[in-house]
Amino acid sequence: MNLGVRIKNLRIEKQMTIEQLARATGVTTRTIIYWENGQREMTLGNADKVLKALGATVIIGENGWIESGEHPISLKLPEGILAKCVKKGK
Repeated sequence: MNLGVRIKNLRIEKQMTIEQLARATGVTTRTIIYWENGQREMTLGNADKVLKALGATVIIGENGWIESGEHPISLKLPEGILAKCVKKGK
């Protein structure tokens, strides 16, 4: 299952509208729709904002996977993204 579908399912589970999620993350409703339908990819920063707004704790593991505590959400990071985040202090 891709990240967009997992986010949509979690948003629905939390009884949050697309408009509420958009406001909480500072993006447009159209952007949320694109992400949920897999039409656009999210940056790591936007994924962090969305997951936090949905109450998911994000952990970046050594193997390059992003996982959340109570609600399992994972995606494979592009090669080298971990190194880029470390260099920038993120």
